Amino acid sequence: MNTSPSPKSPNAIVDTLKRLSGFCLIGMLFVFAFQYDNKTIALMTMPDIRATRTVPTAAYRLYTWDKGLQLIIVADGPTMQETCARPIIDQQKVYQCQLRFADGTLVTSTIWEESDRSRQFAWVEMNGKRYSIAGRGYVMRIRAAGAQTEITRFQRTFPVFPPGAEASTLEAWLATDPEFASIAAAFAKQ
Repeated sequence: MNTSPSPKSPNAIVDTLKRLSGFCLIGMLFVFAFQYDNKTIALMTMPDIRATRTVPTAAYRLYTWDKGLQLIIVADGPTMQETCARPIIDQQKVYQCQLRFADGTLVTSTIWEESDRSRQFAWVEMNGKRYSIAGRGYVMRIRAAGAQTEITRFQRTFPVFPPGAEASTLEAWLATDPEFASIAAAFAKQ
């Protein structure tokens, strides 16, 4: 007896379609979850520049983040020009500057921030070397000297920077630290 297979019942077809739509729904949820994670990287908190000043032989920038991270970059060298942008590098929004000194020294600095539920930290990359910044009180000093340029990271206890008095507070604080007193003197002369 030759029998042909019976056609699938409408319920079997409906069950198959339900399974397929369930797999598609799970796949879409996975894709959306992955995309949401990547978008949070591109929308990271950028630092606020709370104080900045440049004189013929020195400069500083005070960066702060919402969760309390603080960074000061001081430059010690002849007539600095700064060009900054906020590009996206490796899916991360960064703050990137080029510091050009009269003696030909060029320093590229890139700052970005990362955080999780328990902590916040940032990275500063200067001329290809990466420095970790976790918490308050980091100073990056750039001493311009052409090929012999020195970039040094210091950890310090910063004063409170009251709104509206950040620059004067920072300059007074720099004058009290032997590492930065000569830079503070350059600001006092102006």
